[in-house]
Amino acid sequence: MKKIFTLIALAFCSTAFAQINNGGMENWRTFTVGSSPTLTVPDYWSAPDSIIYTIGPTFCPACALSPLTFQSDTPHSGSYAAEIMTKYFGGSLGYAEGLLTNCQINFNTTTGESFSGGSATTVRTDTVTAWIKYAPVGGDSGAVNIQAVLAGAGAGGADSVVGSGQDINIVSGSNYILATSVYTMHTYVITYATTTVVPDHIQVTFRAHTTAEHDSSTMYIDDVTMNMPGSTTAVQLLHSSGISCYPNPACNTLHVQTANHLNSTAKLYNMLGQLVATQTLTNYITDLDISKLSPGMYSMQMLNANNEIIYNTKVVKQ
Repeated sequence: MKKIFTLIALAFCSTAFAQINNGGMENWRTFTVGSSPTLTVPDYWSAPDSIIYTIGPTFCPACALSPLTFQSDTPHSGSYAAEIMTKYFGGSLGYAEGLLTNCQINFNTTTGESFSGGSATTVRTDTVTAWIKYAPVGGDSGAVNIQAVLAGAGAGGADSVVGSGQDINIVSGSNYILATSVYTMHTYVITYATTTVVPDHIQVTFRAHTTAEHDSSTMYIDDVTMNMPGSTTAVQLLHSSGISCYPNPACNTLHVQTANHLNSTAKLYNMLGQLVATQTLTNYITDLDISKLSPGMYSMQMLNANNEIIYNTKVVKQ
């Protein structure tokens, strides 16, 4: 099972990471709606399955309904990932979008869906990172929407959007997700409306299709984190965690320092989710040879003896 601290700090690297509640998709809840089969959704996340089984029998009595959200046993790490699938039910329902969000989904039969809430924050979140695998049908593409909001500060008590996230792999435009058979790390940089505004929630929404709707387009999601630079809380946790990496960026050698987690394993993944380096940490400072790796961004995880993630960060190879 994954175990990701609420905040994971970096020494010699000036950022701190916050795990969005159950961003590792390890904990799930089950429920039923009316005569539905048993439905399942990750804790702290929302999906439209309950809406489909609430309005479906009225809008399309003859439609054969089925779930859109599944607990996947093919994760990026740990035991589970979230799997969302777009389905075509026909009739008045048409396509039902595979969707997963850390917000509350509000649905009105006239105006459609809207979102509120999200993951609470007290600082200007810099980036959101997620590991995604996508299996589209036809020419479909998925999408990820990241918004920084002030809850209830908009017109009529709606959330006020004060920042939005853009995938660093996309120069401009929508955050489309294209087909990939392996988990790929996507990092979304949040741009704010002003230099001083501080949001109180970060909203993260994954969509299994965009405008080109296709039945059975499927997205897998795992290890969703927020990156919050300059957090006082992160500095305090830095001293208690005893974990650090330096230098960052690095050229040939990455030093991994740990005071309390000897015999853990450091693993380095490229942007395609492929394991490119691994090293058991047997000393207070262990050197990880990265000299043969191509320049770019990598994801480093540290796992304890129980194979639980206790550290997760980004590393740049120069």
